[in-house]
Amino acid sequence: MEIEEYYKLISSKKQKNFLAEFTGPIAINLKEVVDIAMQSHSKILIDGHTRSNRIKIAKISEKFHRKANTLTPKVRYSLELLANKDVVIIESAHQPTLFPYSGTMVKPVLAHIIAESLREKGLSVVELFGLLDTDDIKTGWHRRTHLPDMSSKDGILVIRKDVTSKKMIFNVVSAPDNKEITEWKDALVNWVRRNRKAINRIAGEEVISGAKEKFFFEQIKEIFNLWRNIQAQADSYGSFNSLFLTHVINNYWDYPTLFIPYSSCISVFEKEISVLIEKGEKYAESHNRHRTSIKRHININFTKVAQNHVPFWYICNCGVKVRLFKEKESLEGYCENCGAKIVLNIKEIKSYSRRLSPYAISRHLIFFEGLKPSMYVSGWGAMPFTLVAKGIANDLNLHFPPIIPFRIREKYDGIGQLRPLLELKRRGLSPLEIENEMGRLEIMSKKLREEGRLKEYKKVKKEIRDLKAIKNALDCYPSILDYWINFGIRKTRDNWEEFIKAHNFWDETTISCLSVHYEK
Repeated sequence: MEIEEYYKLISSKKQKNFLAEFTGPIAINLKEVVDIAMQSHSKILIDGHTRSNRIKIAKISEKFHRKANTLTPKVRYSLELLANKDVVIIESAHQPTLFPYSGTMVKPVLAHIIAESLREKGLSVVELFGLLDTDDIKTGWHRRTHLPDMSSKDGILVIRKDVTSKKMIFNVVSAPDNKEITEWKDALVNWVRRNRKAINRIAGEEVISGAKEKFFFEQIKEIFNLWRNIQAQADSYGSFNSLFLTHVINNYWDYPTLFIPYSSCISVFEKEISVLIEKGEKYAESHNRHRTSIKRHININFTKVAQNHVPFWYICNCGVKVRLFKEKESLEGYCENCGAKIVLNIKEIKSYSRRLSPYAISRHLIFFEGLKPSMYVSGWGAMPFTLVAKGIANDLNLHFPPIIPFRIREKYDGIGQLRPLLELKRRGLSPLEIENEMGRLEIMSKKLREEGRLKEYKKVKKEIRDLKAIKNALDCYPSILDYWINFGIRKTRDNWEEFIKAHNFWDETTISCLSVHYEK
């Protein structure tokens, strides 16, 4: 069972929570989340070390925001609050991926709404967002973003960053140049033009007017101007994406969110890192034991670790992450990219801590223990790691806040979604009937081929491809660019805030974008 389905069953009281010691309290709406955050905060005691960590983080964050030109008055005030031992910290984090989809972008929105609710109760709150820019770009989502588009291959318009090697970390890959961002802009303009033309043709009327197309182009111009602005500032691909995030969240959305690049702040947590390395065998045993327990109830796609496992990567001089193993008094590894042999003295962590990059599990353990947040807002992809991390934290007596996993469940009839919906309407189908229709046509195509009726066979195969493109377009997790072009970036924020305040987290919502009624 996938973890999201497991939580849904628990939330609807259809199943007992066999993993309660790992999940902690599960909230289904904003009120429950705020109550959990207040209870969590009331139990936290801040010592001098944690306060020192927070002050160091504030200085690093200030430097980031100053360089990014996002040091707004609200950001400045949040930086000042970090020195306050009584401040509530609501944390979230993600890799600085290319124009992220809603699952990433909605996390700072939920964190902000939680924070605002706590502020109304008289609490001082800081919203903190970590940028894991020391991760590599092997994962496809780290290098590309999607928009629904039936005219593109497989029904998806892909905006991607061209790279020479997928092994490198975000901050080693070069920033996109003017040629590349211009190509992205042109792709978006052409996407609007061809979809408007196709939609109006299929509908037999002007569903998308010239005025609406002008609105789309104005949004693309706004996006392109932002790209040109941050491209001039960015010194790497990770920097470019981080700048995009801070400009959207701090400037366009006017949030007080503090950003902290992990490449700049990992050495702040030398004490927390040293504890995990020193207790390596206990860490490994705890990891494997809890992984086995949790896997009885949900799907887990990561393996057990060896007893000499080190829960941190080392960033080689060539820009590639190196897996480390503990060997007596040293940490050792071999770079598969350049062949370098890595040998690090465990006792000399100050000399190399800035070159370490955490795993998903160790990220939680060092940041939670080092900063003592009252709550963490998560996406669903990281949750299996998070449950194991909770088990390890319990065994090692480390701070671990309540985790709020969240994904907004919404549908909207944007320009990329409307065309496939109209194509279905023309066929007399609903989205739920696509797979059955494709199955029926596959059987038909096989029979036509066996009978040698090639002309009819090719026609049916084309219809299968078209239906697949329709399905992919409708199933697409769209980039924030899709929201920006269809709604405007501030209206996107408003829509998400409204949903969080008014709905249970498992509710689904439909947002009208083009004001076109669709039905089978």
